[in-house]
Amino acid sequence: MQKKIEGKIFEERFVINNGCDIYDHCVFLDEVVIDGPASPTFLKCTFCYEGVSIQNGGKGLFVERDEKEEEFFKVRIDGKDSFGDFRDILIEGLDEVSLNISNGGSGNFSNCRLSSDGANDPICAYIDEGSSANFSKCAFCCIPNDGVIIGKESFATFDHCLFSNFYTIDEFHPVGPVTLLDNIVEKTIFTKCRFFGSDEQGRFTFCIGGKGDANFHSCNFFFPKGAIILDKPHESKSVYKNCRFNTEFPLSKNQVDCSYEPNAKEDDFLIV
Repeated sequence: MQKKIEGKIFEERFVINNGCDIYDHCVFLDEVVIDGPASPTFLKCTFCYEGVSIQNGGKGLFVERDEKEEEFFKVRIDGKDSFGDFRDILIEGLDEVSLNISNGGSGNFSNCRLSSDGANDPICAYIDEGSSANFSKCAFCCIPNDGVIIGKESFATFDHCLFSNFYTIDEFHPVGPVTLLDNIVEKTIFTKCRFFGSDEQGRFTFCIGGKGDANFHSCNFFFPKGAIILDKPHESKSVYKNCRFNTEFPLSKNQVDCSYEPNAKEDDFLIV
């Protein structure tokens, strides 16, 4: 039987291993663990820095997050059939990966903001080991850290997403909005996404790292004048269709019906 818990404060680590209860405006002062076959729902709850772990086939729905206290919040989804559905959520780790999906886990993210903070080059999202994710109308902010890393036998789709405020310190430590490592190319798709470099000092402002590839459809790429675009160390097979660039873009020879608009302003590239 489904129960609704409202306004309760949970002071200790909270493990949910069965049921599909609804938590409404609750406060969690320690980690929340969702273990299969539990499938709870969280409505505008407050979470602590330890965040949420979904494992062993558990499932969770998260709708908004109460951000009254500017608390960092990390998410872990691990294991086959483990799944998280996040809507209107800020996900931000401190000195570690903000979102980590591994070992066949999966997630849907809609209208979410993913950011990374700290001195140890944290990552906004790491999708690895046969995992997958779908991002719709999400924003990734990474200064100057990695945005999304998609690893072995994994994939992700990005629809109307924004990648902003990214740059690379130097060519020896390249980071960027996307790093691809043996991902499933045909299922890694960026559709109507916007990429904005932020650095005006001539540093590297875009890097698709790794040895994987992806498909970019109707995306906008805008970089400040003097920006250096860093190619990845192998012959790129990524495909760009109907994309717009404000500067020459050497990352791929596979450009179909793309446009080069050197006189465009940043505002011109806000709409895709």
